[in-house]
Amino acid sequence: IAVAESENINQISTAYIAAGDLKLQSAQYFPAALDYSKSIDIDSSNTALFNRGFVYLKLKEYEKALKDFSSLVRLNPKFKDANFNKGLAIAALDRCAEAIPCYEEELKTFKDNALAWKEKGNCEFKLQNFESAAKSYEKSGELIFSDSVYYLASLSHFNNKSYLNTITASDKARVNKTKMYEVYMVAGRAHVEMRNYKPAVEELKKAVALKSNDEFLNYTLGLAQEANREFEIAAATYEKLSNSVTYKDSVLLRGGICLARTRE
Repeated sequence: IAVAESENINQISTAYIAAGDLKLQSAQYFPAALDYSKSIDIDSSNTALFNRGFVYLKLKEYEKALKDFSSLVRLNPKFKDANFNKGLAIAALDRCAEAIPCYEEELKTFKDNALAWKEKGNCEFKLQNFESAAKSYEKSGELIFSDSVYYLASLSHFNNKSYLNTITASDKARVNKTKMYEVYMVAGRAHVEMRNYKPAVEELKKAVALKSNDEFLNYTLGLAQEANREFEIAAATYEKLSNSVTYKDSVLLRGGICLARTRE
């Protein structure tokens, strides 16, 4: 009798999970959470806890998600994506320093989880640990190629003042041409920092062609053109910012200097 009752309980619990799954597939998150809760009340299982935690993430109820994934990790530390989603919930609560160990725990068992590497990089970037962030992003990109991940790696390298690595990562971020403005921008700025003004001008011109109204970008291009001794062209670039509240005084001065240099 006890065995029969146990099997019946398991069947009912499983039925609630199946019902929740159907609602989850059609983005009915609140009803899905109720079904998973009914399953957990009857017979708490790894699957029900994971699925309800996932639904709470979708609903942005991060404390509830954290509670479910924490329970799941205690019950089954190696359950796939449990530590990863626990990290997501903690990071969403703006506690990145606590989230990183969760991603690291996930990666101990599932080292090829590209998303875990990426989210680890996101937290490290927010904490301004740029060297570690770059390594995490590049590891993610090695597992599943992504222009955006390599752009984030290039930006991390730039913030870490590792300009040659910035260029290398930015080159990889151009393959699918999905983040081109950002890639041209960070590559151009890296070349400026390395005093490679000719390639800096070329990269920044490409960025301006995609986003011509960006004042900072135009000003940076003008500085690179001036440093590359393209004085007349730099003066014209500065002229475009003559009505800028931020750069008006600076471009008036720099433009005048460039025009004077053209007469030498």
